[in-house]
Amino acid sequence: MDKKIPNTQMPTNQESLIHMSFFISYCKNNGLNIDKSTLEELHKYELVFPALKVYLGIVEYRKIYAIFNGKEGWAFVHPEDLKKFKVIKQEKNKYYSVGSLSKFNDHWLDYYFNNNMIEMPSQNKFSSWKQKQFPDFCLKINEMNKQYEFVYDKKQILAIKIALPNLKLIKSNNIDSRSKNIIKKSIQQKISNLYKFFELYHEMEKLYDLFTEAKKNKFLEYKKEIEKKPTKIELNQEYEFDIFPKFNKLAKNILAKYSLDKEFICDWREFLSEKSLINESGRSNEIKMNYIKALSDKEIVNLEDVHYMIYITNVFLYLLSGKQETLKQVLGNLTCKICPICGSGFKPRNKEQITCGSNQCIKEHKNQLKKDARKINNMKKLG
Repeated sequence: MDKKIPNTQMPTNQESLIHMSFFISYCKNNGLNIDKSTLEELHKYELVFPALKVYLGIVEYRKIYAIFNGKEGWAFVHPEDLKKFKVIKQEKNKYYSVGSLSKFNDHWLDYYFNNNMIEMPSQNKFSSWKQKQFPDFCLKINEMNKQYEFVYDKKQILAIKIALPNLKLIKSNNIDSRSKNIIKKSIQQKISNLYKFFELYHEMEKLYDLFTEAKKNKFLEYKKEIEKKPTKIELNQEYEFDIFPKFNKLAKNILAKYSLDKEFICDWREFLSEKSLINESGRSNEIKMNYIKALSDKEIVNLEDVHYMIYITNVFLYLLSGKQETLKQVLGNLTCKICPICGSGFKPRNKEQITCGSNQCIKEHKNQLKKDARKINNMKKLG
């Protein structure tokens, strides 16, 4: 499946695509309190598009009177299932129902693409998400073929964390259109770069699977050789060194394919670290380090999806350079501050930086400082 997608469109990876309702729950479980209206606004203002728009299609039914679970009654069944029942009566009319989004096998997305039931939201003009409602079973098709569902990739929570702090400012009537466009383009560019990283990350995951399988096979070969020897020797990681040159070359080829460099990967790994619960919690560095020291890498990697992404990125960087870094090192080395306005973690560019740097947070912080100054002046006057 070779689909050309624009920079503003999330690269599709069917394994991590989920229904919009599940995506909202996923965001809430990970500390991002959004709802359907928030996602619609992010779509409307062209900041974060749904990963895909999937048309649900139409399903045909027959209404029959038959015995179901030992009792006679009317029911709707698929035409191909009629033979399964002892039909007593059957209506002549055909009934129709809106289909449902179904992940029925490992290639479910290909089915929808091959049947022209997929649209890329970023390639089409925005329209309201409100849809016409239909009964469960209808005699006429009408506009049932226009029913759809949006799906999101779980990783898009990171794009929303980039866009959300500035959404209020873009919607505001108190800022001129030129300034809005500057802010909007800045967000779009950062999300576009994030999606470039996601494209590369999908390749990283594939290479990681190949590397893991190759290590396992090489380990078993070494183990057999050692067991044959009269004097047992310690089993070390030499088996990994045998396969490293091959995977070093593969990793470099992947990086060249996307015309990217190690610095690009390290920058986005740092961004992932900022979005970890450990660094978004608002706790001091001392408290964070206490948590990190108490956990092993195996425990940390399963705590959050961003931790797993950092782990995969670490392996890829190891294959590129031969230098190994642990999750604990990456999470612990980050000098992360918490924005007092939006609560997100960020790496300060200088000692004086207070907020995350988004226009909305800078503006609200300045307003807060003005309010505090007025309060102090009023107190002085009263004193």
